[in-house]
Amino acid sequence: MCELLWLPDVRRYLCDYAELPRASVREMIADSLDASSMTAYWRIANDASDMIGLIGLRPPSLVANRLRTIGWRSLEIVVALDPRFWRSGFAAEAVKAVAEHAGADGVTFALVAGVDEPNVRAHALMRRCGFVELGRAAGPAHQLLVYERPL
Repeated sequence: MCELLWLPDVRRYLCDYAELPRASVREMIADSLDASSMTAYWRIANDASDMIGLIGLRPPSLVANRLRTIGWRSLEIVVALDPRFWRSGFAAEAVKAVAEHAGADGVTFALVAGVDEPNVRAHALMRRCGFVELGRAAGPAHQLLVYERPL
């Protein structure tokens, strides 16, 4: 997971250029394995069962919560894919599967995603997967477009 998150093309937007310390990645994994947590991460694998990415759900960021419709319960989706597999359809397939999973709990009504303005590929992915732009807000490194997909 560290190898994926440390790839320059992945961390450019996902981590705002920062290289996450191993301890932070361990905490992400531990949080995902905690049954009481609202955070979950899954690996994206190819036919050879190699980990080529990850996808996760977590409580929405403060920025996303400010732009959401009051009263709806949402989760924020996070996607990271090895650049060698961009344009392969793996990310879209994973987003659709995780959206279906999230909607099955009967409690989550929407997914949100914060995407850095210059991240053209992520914007296209969100639109392909049924997300609509909810609003814009300042992010740590770039302007963020916040997307929402009702479930």
